[in-house]
Amino acid sequence: MERVLELCLAGSRNPVLHNLDVHSVLHTDGKLHVRVVSSTHSAEEVSEHLEHASSWLRREVAEEITRKRVPELRFEILADWPDDAAARLLSGEADSQ
Repeated sequence: MERVLELCLAGSRNPVLHNLDVHSVLHTDGKLHVRVVSSTHSAEEVSEHLEHASSWLRREVAEEITRKRVPELRFEILADWPDDAAARLLSGEADSQ
């Protein structure tokens, strides 16, 4: 699911969404908790744009899954990559997860 959201955001014509990086996606209670990183826009601005695009993102997720119900999307905006995630990314460990 992380890859689907990464591709959607990267392909977006919205410059705020286009510049986001997906940090992680956690599936719980019929929801997808998505952590995104924005080093170029404020959390408030990113949140507004994600809220506006949430229906579109859910439709994109729905096309990729085989469930009767499409999970609700919840976003957490990070100002920067947490140190442990950056270290894993640089060491190549993030690709193996």
